[in-house]
Amino acid sequence: MNPHAVRVVFLDMDGTLVHFPPDFTPARFLQRVYRTLGLEVELGRIEWAYEVAEAWWEELFAEDYTRWTRENFVEFNRRMLALLGFPGNDVGELAERVQDHWERLPEEGGELLYSEALASLEELKARGLVLGIISHRPLPSIRSSLRKHGLSGYFKLLVSPQVANAPRGKLEPAMWSYALTQAGVVPGEAAHIGDRYEHDVLGARAAGLRPI
Repeated sequence: MNPHAVRVVFLDMDGTLVHFPPDFTPARFLQRVYRTLGLEVELGRIEWAYEVAEAWWEELFAEDYTRWTRENFVEFNRRMLALLGFPGNDVGELAERVQDHWERLPEEGGELLYSEALASLEELKARGLVLGIISHRPLPSIRSSLRKHGLSGYFKLLVSPQVANAPRGKLEPAMWSYALTQAGVVPGEAAHIGDRYEHDVLGARAAGLRPI
């Protein structure tokens, strides 16, 4: 039996704390964003452009979360806008503005908090446990989600692959060692709650945390 008592609990974001409505799609979100920016584009064309740009993204960045940077996301947006036929002189600025909306996706895309999440966080907090987020999301999206749901005050630590320098995210020892160092605990004093077996259970267990 592990002699250490749990002092810190890390939680995943998507599928654990929050989720999007069943009818949410990136293309529908982008159509609303484009309209906000004065661009009218048919949904089918956006779906096509997104698929093409996504294939480019998967080839270059899918296996390295540390490259999920604003600069590369802006390039993704620029490629989509070019595919949709918008003038080259305007695409750079538009791509930056589109990225501003992506970084507020939880607030603007209708993200939902699981109904039991708040009560569970209150219970963990009442037990005196330190709470943190470990997610593959970039930090702006994590902060946007916590802000939307009024949860910012619950979490002392926010850990993403970028800040932890962990290219493979939760499959990378660096992701967990960074989180543990920031929390000031050893592995046996931390638990991690998540919904994906490979990342949230096997990844945490390999690093010595208690997976839930």
